[in-house]
This record gives sequence, C-alpha cells and structure tokens, in this order.
Amino acid sequence: ATITTVATNNYPGARVLYEEIELKEEVELIPSLLTLKQDVPAFYQLEECLSRNLEEVRVCHFGVIENPKYTVAVVGGSHSGHWMPALEILAKEMNFQIDLYSHDGCRFTTEDPNPEFNYFTDACLAWNKNLIELLKQDPPDLVFTPSTLNKREVIPQGFINQWIALDGYTHIFGIRDNPRMKEPVPECLERVEDVSECSVARDEALSKVAPWNNTTGIPDNVYFADLSDYFCDEERCYSVIGNIIVYRDDNHITTEYMKTLAPMLKIPLQEAFDLLDSGTFELHRTSSS
Repeated sequence: ATITTVATNNYPGARVLYEEIELKEEVELIPSLLTLKQDVPAFYQLEECLSRNLEEVRVCHFGVIENPKYTVAVVGGSHSGHWMPALEILAKEMNFQIDLYSHDGCRFTTEDPNPEFNYFTDACLAWNKNLIELLKQDPPDLVFTPSTLNKREVIPQGFINQWIALDGYTHIFGIRDNPRMKEPVPECLERVEDVSECSVARDEALSKVAPWNNTTGIPDNVYFADLSDYFCDEERCYSVIGNIIVYRDDNHITTEYMKTLAPMLKIPLQEAFDLLDSGTFELHRTSSS
C-alpha cells in the first residue's frame, strides 16, 4: 500500500532534520524500488498541462482557484515540476493559486546552458519567448523557478535574461537546484547493503558558495531560496532521509520526499509574500542560506 500521509513517525522524511524524531530503523523504505521511477507529480497524468517539445504554452491551475491571495507561476522543466507536491500542500495553507507552465527537458532561459550536448530544442527556446509574453500580459505575484543549475558556481546568463525580461512586471522566487547523485538511486539501492553508500560528498554535489553570491547582473526582482540543508548535511548529500527515498533517478525528487519538504519551503515562501505585501521585495533579494 502506498503511504500517502505527509509524514509519519515511520516515514518522517525531511522532518528528521528539523524535528526531534526517533527514527524507526528496519522499516521498508518508501516508495518501493518497484514503483520508485513512477513516483512523479500528479500533473504528469494531465496531457493538457504538458508543453514538452511544443512551442505552444500550456497552463494548468492548481491550489486555490477561487479568490486566491496570491498567484504563483511555476515555470520550466522537470526541476521546477518536482516541487509541485510541496507547493500544492502549501497553496491550500497559504491561499495561493498555482499556474503551472511545464516544459520537460527545457529550462526557463533564453539560451541553452549545455550547447555541447545539443540538448535543448528550438521548441524550448520559442516556448520561453512565448511564455515571457504571456507572463507580461497577466503577471503572477511570483514566478517559481530554479535559480541555479546543477553544481555550477555561477547562475547561467540565460536564466538572468528571463528575470530581467520580467523586471517591473513580476517577482522571481529562485529556488536553488537540488544536488545530484552519482548514479540512479534505484540501481544503487538495489546493489548495496548500507544505504549510506548511495550518498555523495556535499562538495561534489553542490557549489561551496551559493551561486548568486558569485554572479553579477542579477536584477532586483529576484528572491533566492536555498533548501540544500534538507538534502545534505555539512559533509554529504543523501539518497534516503527519514526512511523515504529522496530521488527517483539521479536528480529528480520523489513525490513522497517532496511532500515532507513543504514546511521548510513554507518559510522562504512566506518571507517572499511578506516582502511583496510590504513593498520591500527589491530591497531584500537573498534569503539567508
């Protein structure tokens, strides 16, 4: 049976990192290795929400649809989309609507950050242009998007170009990209006796300094949030936390683990909303990390 509670004492996930919980050992990990690769956010079942390989911008609405206090646009590829299970929990708690603009295999950018891999499609870059026009026409309160890429030490210029395009229209909530593992976690867990063998050194998974502290030219409409400490301690980044498997491959977060991150995501999100309400968003910009 699937465990659907946000967190139980058997399966606290990220809660073991911020609450006093005595973790029960010897329980079977969730999601099971059999279903792990399918543990994706629910919106992937809705074809009308997915723009993959298309220039057309598709949008789906979640959370509070009737008279929300705020509107949050979640934009980009799978590293935006895998935050949806936490955002959907918070949308009801914090009274906001989610406008999901999902284009897997594509980032919120004006240029391919990995041209050597020929990974981006023309459709992705056209979609990005079309999306900017839509967001300008009807600006959300916040645009939720990854603000960094993998373990790069600076923010890709293409990301910054998109933020600049929206400066004066809306505000960016830039979440730090999550750490990546060295190999797909399901394969690693099947092979080892001790799950800690599937962890990686923090220095190998994340830049030592938050990339926004190394990057110039960032516009004032960006707020940065860093939840790295809920994937890693000072030494290592983990594939299993609180009896929940964190990754469904080597870089995408499981829905089960993401739900347990909701209380920690709420803190910077609330701060960003408070800054919007007080009109001081541009004076703040980075959260402490």
